[in-house]
Amino acid sequence: MAQKSVDRSKYWWLWPNFYSEKDARDGAKMGVIASGLIMAVTGVVFVYRYASDGDVFGLVGGLVVSVVWCFLGYGMFFRMSRVSALIALLLFLADKLYTVGIEGKPLGIATILVLYLVNANRAIFWFRRKGGIEDAKASKIITCENCGTNQNPSDYNQETPTWLCSNCGKELFGQG
Repeated sequence: MAQKSVDRSKYWWLWPNFYSEKDARDGAKMGVIASGLIMAVTGVVFVYRYASDGDVFGLVGGLVVSVVWCFLGYGMFFRMSRVSALIALLLFLADKLYTVGIEGKPLGIATILVLYLVNANRAIFWFRRKGGIEDAKASKIITCENCGTNQNPSDYNQETPTWLCSNCGKELFGQG
């Protein structure tokens, strides 16, 4: 039996479980939140550096990086793109390894942003593999031999040994 989204615990955002498309979309929103925060902070930092140092190339570079984070957030939520989610995670991890390893600065809120990006990756990979786009494309329509009603296999529990027609109640054949 599938568990519903309403059964979420208070700390669901730390390590969410995915049982439905809504759970996966909420997990992907974590990546969008992280991307939005990264984009905003990047923009503010480079505008501040431009105002204090007058470095035009730094300003343009910061704005380009902000636009890249916008596209990554868009890809994670609206497209549920694995590539976008992975690039965002790897790009942020590389930046933070440089920040800690080379510059010796503390991470601060970056640990929560990494957690959000990891959970967004988990959600998107679950959605693509288990409950989302690929299953919908791969599913065949089954026609009831008794009444002729078309049935979508994604509407049925895959672990149930027999499926019944939603119209006439007779057993559907050819479900496996």
